[in-house]
Amino acid sequence: LPVLSSVLKLHNHKVYQLDLNLLAHTKLLSSQFLSLKIEQIKKRFQQLDKQKSISSFAELHEYEKLYDPVTLGDYLIENIDEAKKTIKNINNYRFDEFGNSELLRHWQVFDLANKFLFFSPLLHPYLYQFEDSASCFMSVNQIQDVIKNPDKSIFYNFFQDEVFPLILRKKPQIIGISLTFADQIIPTFLLSSTIKKEFPDCYVTIGGNIISLLWREIKSQDILFDHVNSFVIGDGESALLEMSNQFDKMNINLEKIPNIMYKRKKIVKNNHLVNWNISYSPPPDFSGLPLDDYFVGKRQLVYMTGRGCYWGKCRFCDFSVTKPGYRSKSPKKIAQDLEYLSKTYNTKLFYMADDAIAPTKVWKIAEEILNKNLNIDWWCLTRFDEGWTLNRLKTIKKAGCYRLFFGMESANGRIQRFINKGFTTEKINEVLNLLKKTNLHVHLSSIIGLPSETEKEAK
Repeated sequence: LPVLSSVLKLHNHKVYQLDLNLLAHTKLLSSQFLSLKIEQIKKRFQQLDKQKSISSFAELHEYEKLYDPVTLGDYLIENIDEAKKTIKNINNYRFDEFGNSELLRHWQVFDLANKFLFFSPLLHPYLYQFEDSASCFMSVNQIQDVIKNPDKSIFYNFFQDEVFPLILRKKPQIIGISLTFADQIIPTFLLSSTIKKEFPDCYVTIGGNIISLLWREIKSQDILFDHVNSFVIGDGESALLEMSNQFDKMNINLEKIPNIMYKRKKIVKNNHLVNWNISYSPPPDFSGLPLDDYFVGKRQLVYMTGRGCYWGKCRFCDFSVTKPGYRSKSPKKIAQDLEYLSKTYNTKLFYMADDAIAPTKVWKIAEEILNKNLNIDWWCLTRFDEGWTLNRLKTIKKAGCYRLFFGMESANGRIQRFINKGFTTEKINEVLNLLKKTNLHVHLSSIIGLPSETEKEAK
């Protein structure tokens, strides 16, 4: 959202951004709301428990998922508010602090409450229906069912209480919704459908990674277009900028808006695709967002040095499908942006959220940070590729980098080749031995249970 907002504001468009994920966690993830919902869960569990037998796989799955909320519900209600407060107020949020048992306990409370509230089969029954789609999230029937029966979703009243009053006050012409994760699909369509009913003069468009990944499937289900005016495929900057320009001039021609898909006269159309030149983008605009309310301890800003993945060949990953090629800002511009953001939003903590940053680029960014004498702390995701040296790692640490996150996935040679990671166990060990000499914090991600993987290979 801040990336899109900055581009629109640069061209003199008024923008108001709202993080509904954060707002939902703030409003719904509370002892008061949990008490209400866990009581409902207990009643349903008792109904199933009194039955002589479970009549279907769906009931069995529901019974299993309800067990933990029933047994741990009171504990969560008692501790969730304190857990949220503790997580927000820790002095320095880093993974190594999870050695603190008290902090870890609070995180476990937060994580469990989050799962119970947002993934409970009673509160979200549509998440556990498998009959008409390989992916339960993309069932059009389920989307239609929730739209017709909005009380099935805990988000319906939330939208009415938190979103609709804001629309009444701001009176936007365009409402853009970013759909990033699969479990947001049904709430997103519920939101867009309800907005279109309550505010028919608003133009509602949905973009994000999920749309870019599944746009062909969406195009084949034209009933979805009854709940939204258009979908944005790929980069949102070009689409929203042209859309905003047209609405300002009151001269709307959807065919001239790039990267959108819409229905006209019962025919679904998708316009030409344009890749945005990110080198021309201003720094992200975080204004209006409650930066101190996020569950990350000290104020931390998310920044992307590029778009896409420079490797983009891992067989398990969809980045090559959703993101057209790799594009990167220059290290000099990155350092300039970080300097501006640090001063503007009074923070020195940054997460560079690229899918992966090449080793040489990480080093060049560090050099530019040092050239500007920036006093910042940052971390990023990267790979076990060529380009790591001890001197470069020392430079990176000196520039404020305190953690490197590597997508290792597997340390087994056959599995590495099978998923096309592009590096070997020997390279992993070589880089890790260098990192030991720097005291940089290292985080390794791994995937257990890849297709054909044996127990021996996983170990």
